[in-house]
Amino acid sequence: MSNILQTQLMSMLREDAFHNLLQDIIERIDEEENEHGGSSSYPQTKLVKRQSGSGRQPIDHLRFLNKMREINLDLLRDWKEAAQGLIGELYISREAFTAICQHYFDDRRGLFPDQTVDLDNLIEDLENIVDRYNERLKDRDKMLGDIDLTRIRQSGSKGVQQRISYITDLARADTLSFRGEHLAAIELMARH
Repeated sequence: MSNILQTQLMSMLREDAFHNLLQDIIERIDEEENEHGGSSSYPQTKLVKRQSGSGRQPIDHLRFLNKMREINLDLLRDWKEAAQGLIGELYISREAFTAICQHYFDDRRGLFPDQTVDLDNLIEDLENIVDRYNERLKDRDKMLGDIDLTRIRQSGSKGVQQRISYITDLARADTLSFRGEHLAAIELMARH
């Protein structure tokens, strides 16, 4: 899953760099047009060679491509929001597993040991992706802003108790179901 997020982020960042280049080209063309009065009789620019009958077409194509940058920024915002939500949920799960292990298993990873290792690895991968995101955008695009992992970790502490309740009820329901008390297990989980 982290490879998919990383690939999406890198693709969007490359597109963003391309659109920044297009914006620079369009601004230079507009400056040249303004210097020559904006008429179609000004000399050929160094950037776009005018052909008879289709003079505006290359510039219009560039402007269209640059408008796609707005869509790209929307995709980056959506990606950022999804990444923040996902890593927040993962932080909550890790804190809940840690609290349960401390309370019930004398601080050993007795509850889903393989899954907690996988969870730690997934969080580490996502933190690396977020660090890349923050590094790539820190000087380029202030309106997107950084992803603050510390703030996400701290704000997730509110959901830890709910997650602990869910996990312990899940374990109880599994035990009830194993003992043949399926209806009791369903009733226990129905509140979640």
